Amino acid sequence: MVLRRKAATTSTHDVCVVGSGFAGTFVALRLAELGVRTLLLEAGVAPEADAPVDGRGDRLPVVETGDAVPITADNRAIELGGTSRRWNGVCTRLLPDDFQNATRHGYAVDWPITFDDLAPFYDRAEQVLHVHGSPRVPAAEPPRPPYPVERPAPAVPSPFSGMPSFPLAFGTRDGAPTRLVEAELPAFAASPYGTLLTDRTVTRLHTDRRGRVTEVEVRTSDGTVERHRAAHVVLAAGVIETVRVLLSSTSPRFPDGIGNDHGLVGRYLHGHPRLRRPVTRTTSDVDARGVHRSYAPGEASRAAGHGALAFDVNADDELMMVTVTSEFEPVAANRVTLDPTTLDASGRPVLRVDAHRTAADAATTAAARDALAAAGAEGEPDLTWFHPAGTCRMGATAETGVVDRDGRVFGTDNLHVCGAAVFPTSGPTNPTLTVVALALRLADHLATLVRR
Repeated sequence: MVLRRKAATTSTHDVCVVGSGFAGTFVALRLAELGVRTLLLEAGVAPEADAPVDGRGDRLPVVETGDAVPITADNRAIELGGTSRRWNGVCTRLLPDDFQNATRHGYAVDWPITFDDLAPFYDRAEQVLHVHGSPRVPAAEPPRPPYPVERPAPAVPSPFSGMPSFPLAFGTRDGAPTRLVEAELPAFAASPYGTLLTDRTVTRLHTDRRGRVTEVEVRTSDGTVERHRAAHVVLAAGVIETVRVLLSSTSPRFPDGIGNDHGLVGRYLHGHPRLRRPVTRTTSDVDARGVHRSYAPGEASRAAGHGALAFDVNADDELMMVTVTSEFEPVAANRVTLDPTTLDASGRPVLRVDAHRTAADAATTAAARDALAAAGAEGEPDLTWFHPAGTCRMGATAETGVVDRDGRVFGTDNLHVCGAAVFPTSGPTNPTLTVVALALRLADHLATLVRR
């Protein structure tokens, strides 16, 4: 689909959003719907139909070290629509306990917001992502509105052995996962309040003496430098690239980068490791179909003060696939930094991602392996990494986080961060629905600020 791209402008907008993935697109689209003049900047371009799914990650290279790195090549895409082209559509909410891990389980930290703060935006996120699935949910998961049931609820696969479980809900359009370049981004570009510019890599933010962002500096692939002004700026460039922008934007007010007065930008990186093995069907599994989830296998791990688990069975193929997703611990030592010894093609420092397993992570992994073994999986499971989060986490104060409960960067009054970068913890669940809920919440907040 060809998007209408408006001519470049350096005039002032109400809001400038950086990044066109799930966070940036839904912030920008909601603002345009509310009549807020919004500029959306994307470093990549619209992907061709047969383009590789890595989304030209070589344009913004990353050096990785450690045994707990959520592999960036598999979890980001420098292109219009961000990672939505590779998204599998799973839409799950965080659980109430996930927002209060420290208080309820003595693990990691609490979010500065609660499940109830986000609940109405979860409802809206499910609408805009076109979520379909079964209305059956376990007692442990928050009630949700009844979705259209596309087919009768399938039989539960035997690996669950009677534990509480539920069929997963998916965000779909025309039978496939929702892709932002199909409808949402064209709708934004067609809005009289929306301006979409691609091939614009944000190199730094300029600030005044008070810490207010005055200009967004970008570079195109041919070396052209532009500066754009907006009353408010939203960084939604992903867990990794958002750190690059903040740390690169030094000034007398922010000698170590914007929001980094306490050295927290880039810290507390964490992700979801997944162990996966096939399980042979039995006679009781003949009619089992769909993807089912249970949080029950992780209850003992969480009760012991370790990370929680999500236990999935995909029964759509002849061999059922069992997957256990682990919640890894966010610690300050696991971080993203600038590497001044290595420069990219533009002469800027590349990013270094350094993350290592903790003792709690080892215990959580052991619980995940036990869950696989109990399900009948044999042999060494495949390990993949998904869903990087943290690096600009929410906190109650500047000493505990990079952004406040509304996503505003501490030390500024017109810069916000949106996306999984602000997650203090991630639970064991897929993050996209929470990312979109936070985006819609932020858009409403910014619209209020613009109208003051």
